[in-house]
Amino acid sequence: MAVVLPRVLEVEAGCPEFERGLRLFLALPSRRLRLELEGFQPGWLKPLEIAAGWDKDLDIVLRDCPSLPRAAAQKLALLGARSLLSVRHAGAWARLEGLGLRPAVELPSSNLVTPHLSRELSEVSPNMRMRFGFRPDERLLRSCAGLEVINFWEEDEPPLLASNLRLTAAGKVGWATALRLGHLWPQLAHAAPPVPLARLKSLRGLFMAPAARQAWASRLLRGAARSRWLAAVSAGLHRHDFFAKPCPGFRDGSENKSLRRGIIGAGLAVQDRFLRSRLPEIKSVFLFLRSGCVNDCVFCRHKDDEPGRPLGEIRRFLAGGARTRRSRIALVGNEPLRHPRIAGILRLCRKAGFRDVEVMTSGTLLADLALARALQEAGATAFAIPLYGTTPDTHDAVSGRAGSFARTVQGLENLRRLGLAAFIHTNLMKATLPHLAGLEKLAAGEWGLPFAILPLRPKDPSSMNRPYAELEPSYAELLRGGAGLRCLAGLPVCVQRRIRGSGPEGRLADGMRLYLLHQSFVKPESCAGCPWSASCLGTFREHLKLHPRDLSLLRY
Repeated sequence: MAVVLPRVLEVEAGCPEFERGLRLFLALPSRRLRLELEGFQPGWLKPLEIAAGWDKDLDIVLRDCPSLPRAAAQKLALLGARSLLSVRHAGAWARLEGLGLRPAVELPSSNLVTPHLSRELSEVSPNMRMRFGFRPDERLLRSCAGLEVINFWEEDEPPLLASNLRLTAAGKVGWATALRLGHLWPQLAHAAPPVPLARLKSLRGLFMAPAARQAWASRLLRGAARSRWLAAVSAGLHRHDFFAKPCPGFRDGSENKSLRRGIIGAGLAVQDRFLRSRLPEIKSVFLFLRSGCVNDCVFCRHKDDEPGRPLGEIRRFLAGGARTRRSRIALVGNEPLRHPRIAGILRLCRKAGFRDVEVMTSGTLLADLALARALQEAGATAFAIPLYGTTPDTHDAVSGRAGSFARTVQGLENLRRLGLAAFIHTNLMKATLPHLAGLEKLAAGEWGLPFAILPLRPKDPSSMNRPYAELEPSYAELLRGGAGLRCLAGLPVCVQRRIRGSGPEGRLADGMRLYLLHQSFVKPESCAGCPWSASCLGTFREHLKLHPRDLSLLRY
């Protein structure tokens, strides 16, 4: 039988062997681990704080702990913990959100067949996060439009095939599915009984891989029990596949799931561990601000202003930076400068110990010299700004806002006068390709600023003003029209080297490094054995589908 290492440990309330179980769990060679706590005891906090020092990407999930003591909740939030609530405890969402535990309301699979689903959904506020235990139908999707759904964040396997472990209140460990669903399939619970944790020196080799698990269960079960099992597995796979694809109104399928979990949706302590282990070249941690947009770019859609994260929530979030010992933070989002308390947020960043505070922005608001000076006084030290051409006609056509070029250039001039750092980037598009050489000469040459040309991100059609197919040039077009460009970044290395030789990539602000990495790149079979593979992100599946002849160019 093929053996896999479990990556999830479920812990029942009152478990007396928590510390030992956690130690054995952390000893597994798997880097990414998830710990699901069904209840909490004060004595568990110290082992969790010690676990934070391990070189692991540990995701701590609190299940249905609505009355968690305030002090414990705040300490757990600093460790990057998050909370899942049942619908009956949805009223605790605001309290746990305020304590920094990023709660979500979970609809288990049983709700699919109850007559109370609509009533239960009425308890869910539009600003709440949700997690589905089943694949929602079209009616349900319509009733939940706009909700933030975190199924993609979990990235869990279908429960009946997952290798999750479960640590019981009796101090035993076993296959989680058999322990939780033994009433439905007693044969499984009998064939895979839990064992006392005290007898174990390791958790390795306890469970089978999904395919082997399926074959084992199929041999073990007969008749109606086997039919129920196969139907449940099929439903789990359909749910998993559903949330693995773009879901309009919920999320953008172009995102990198690993970064979504390790950085975008994580506290500073988790971000720090993730970056140290996977992206050591990025020196900043990140603060994500909900806000609207100034522009209405062709490759995106305008977002309306939001109230934004309250200062109290941001203050608690920044408290997690005390353990990271990092001095740099980047403020990212649609347009962070639209946040009504941006000056206060910058001051909180500096008060939290961050000496360098980078802000992602369209640059147009910086045309107001008084605002730029106020941001500097509040603590901003650098700005990441897009520029799509050297003339108003080119830039404004991409940004969707007349006058945006003039305001952006004035903003850059204001930053120069104040001595603030600026990073400029642009996107490779059919409309910008003829102007990239001039833009590079202007930004990197005449102004002497860090500059980078980035690939266009393929997004869900509902998230773009113009289709990806209308905007994305082929690599063949780039090779013909981009000769001599020196500041390409994020494109296939084999393509970049044909244009700029072996020189360094364009220079990026950390916020834009994250933007670049937070995309679903792929590498075709022709990339196998490439000596530059470790430093190459690859390409996009959507690009190769649009320009299949480019596949022949992806060679070393």
